[in-house]
Amino acid sequence: MQFTRRLAALTLAALLLPAQAAPALDTALVGVWENTADDLELVFLPDGRVFSLNTMPGSAVEAETGTYQVKNGQLVYQWLISGLERTSYGVDGDQLTLGGWLNLSRTGHMNEAASEYARRSQELADITRKWLSRYPVAQARPGAVKDDPHPERAPREAAVYGGAGLDFEDLTLLDRSYIDPDNPNLVHTYKTFQASEIFLYPNGRFWHTTVLPKGVDARLQPTYTQTTVWGSYSVKPQGALEGDTVTLKYDGGDSGTVKVLGGRRYLKTTDVLYLNQKPKPRPRDELQFR
Repeated sequence: MQFTRRLAALTLAALLLPAQAAPALDTALVGVWENTADDLELVFLPDGRVFSLNTMPGSAVEAETGTYQVKNGQLVYQWLISGLERTSYGVDGDQLTLGGWLNLSRTGHMNEAASEYARRSQELADITRKWLSRYPVAQARPGAVKDDPHPERAPREAAVYGGAGLDFEDLTLLDRSYIDPDNPNLVHTYKTFQASEIFLYPNGRFWHTTVLPKGVDARLQPTYTQTTVWGSYSVKPQGALEGDTVTLKYDGGDSGTVKVLGGRRYLKTTDVLYLNQKPKPRPRDELQFR
């Protein structure tokens, strides 16, 4: 009896908890939007889904799906590949301004948005499948890799990336400064970079190299610190748009999972988007969409 009363009390308490609020959506956004340069199209649906076709300079991802909502007056996207994005926005009739400078015009309303989203999503799935065929998943292939400190740890029956494997890199250019050694009141700026690279071999081994800027040497040239760690990995494909889940097991004992998306052209960690280097995804060089 005591257990029954306690269960009933817990059930009642759960029912009395405030319901989680649904994401705030702005119905004025629903529709198809394009900019005048014809290199950005956004499709907003009334259920919170969004599609982006972006071939603007500097865009690493040509097309992707995601969700959107409005928080604190900002438009907040959660993209499948690019991840979280926030921007200010304003809608005035059939004109949309993003970030205070990017202007788009509405080219379709709710009905057109539904059909355009379906069309673009199907295009994206077809294109992604073509890319997937370039980077097949296969059973781990026996064989040592140069400089591998533990070739005996290569998995024997794991699903891995076949062919020549996959090479993903993130590169960020940076501006740094140093004080002139002969004049403490003079500050010089210089260009440097930070980079991280993950190479996944067809035998199930991988290395992860990180290069970080250190400063300048006696000749005032940029210096760097480089670290490389090794490990083993396995792949679990989950569909064209859903991508692969890759489990990384570092030789030092750490482990984790990452996503490989967009036809295996992108590797996504919690906070970094790596680009496949063979070839690099360059939307303006090879337009995939009609």
